[in-house]
Amino acid sequence: MKLNRKGYMLVEIILASVLAFSIAFFLLNLIYKFKDTSDSIQHETEYEIAKNIITKNIMTDLEKGSITDLKKENNTITFKIIINNIPEDRRLFITEDTITYGKIINNNFDINDISYYIKQIPSSSKIDINNITIEETNSFIGITIPMNSIYDTKNYNINLLLKKNSTNYTMIYEGIGSTLINDNLIAKFDGIHNTNDLNHSNTTNIWYSMKDNNYIANITDGAWEQNCLVFNGNTTTARLNNTTTTNKVTIEIVTTIEEQTPAANINIISNWDAGGSGIYITKEGNLSASLYINDDYKQIYGPKINYNTKYHFALTYDGTNAILYINGNQAVSKKIVGNIVSPTTGTQFTIGCNPKNVGCDPQTSGGTLTYNYLKGKVYSFAIFNEALTPEQIAADYGTKVSFNENIQTLPTPTRYNKAFAGWYSEINYTNQLFSTTKFEKNEDTTIYAKWKN
Repeated sequence: MKLNRKGYMLVEIILASVLAFSIAFFLLNLIYKFKDTSDSIQHETEYEIAKNIITKNIMTDLEKGSITDLKKENNTITFKIIINNIPEDRRLFITEDTITYGKIINNNFDINDISYYIKQIPSSSKIDINNITIEETNSFIGITIPMNSIYDTKNYNINLLLKKNSTNYTMIYEGIGSTLINDNLIAKFDGIHNTNDLNHSNTTNIWYSMKDNNYIANITDGAWEQNCLVFNGNTTTARLNNTTTTNKVTIEIVTTIEEQTPAANINIISNWDAGGSGIYITKEGNLSASLYINDDYKQIYGPKINYNTKYHFALTYDGTNAILYINGNQAVSKKIVGNIVSPTTGTQFTIGCNPKNVGCDPQTSGGTLTYNYLKGKVYSFAIFNEALTPEQIAADYGTKVSFNENIQTLPTPTRYNKAFAGWYSEINYTNQLFSTTKFEKNEDTTIYAKWKN
């Protein structure tokens, strides 16, 4: 059959239509591919940004310390972070679209703490909360948080690497007051050995120094426990009888401050009286120190402490730098050049109140109380006529040990008129410790010094 002119035109129109449709379909498909690629690239960009922000914020906090007591329950991971040998609770809470991290107080996120962080992931992603994984080695914990994209089948993971607390435990000393005995040690006192004999007394009003019998602390309204003196926050004081310091000083004290809402600063130990030096807690809860240098009091403000927590605090001054320590680690330092002025009335170092020559002075300013009595416990304290080094402060606090390894090194402390009889893991002197003893506790541990005649 022959095609006429109209037939040829019809075929041409059909062929042109088919060709046009093919080109349009190709272009449309190309556009979709470009769009899919563009969306996928945008998702990857958003994911990388979110991952970096999340990782940076959480890891910045985790780098402050090391991790212990890690637990996972469904989409919640909890653990303790050890900062300056003090454990703080942390929580990582994960939903399909949000990651929340921070310090835990009373089972809730402390939204005012610097560690608190919350981040929503890109809307094109979903976290696979059922497949969050945790892997552990001897030194690290790895947490993998898997994410999915609606644009592709790739795996998008957020990885957190936590340093375990496997080599950062401390054996904390009790029963010595200080590891050091030298000419610059004025006095050292310990709550277990509070008499000048081997026995502990729950009724004594005189606390004897472990250096010699020339130094005592006279106690007012104190109550003894087996290893500490309890301060009632109203009238309890312990005043040393003779503690003249030079321009260089170290004050060490092991104490627990009871939780309270003070109307004023809490005095821990000082000999302030138009002179002197000392350690206190601000009414806001910050560890602080005050030294009367040259012509007025110079203040040093440290970090906030946790109430109801046992601490080793230390203050050193060498004529140039004042340093505050918490649990053997430097917390804050301040350059202050000058001379510590001696108290004009010979006021002695006193624990528990703002002292004056006789008794205590609540010290008001414009009718407002500026210092409270101490409410808490004191386990030991020591005063030196020298600025101890950071290494000496750390050594006075305790010795570093590794889990499941031998203790290796323990100090041999000294005490006036007594011989050292070894270290023990219990306060009743059971389970003696040696350098070859394997440390098998996943936490900081207190050990006790025993003495004999």
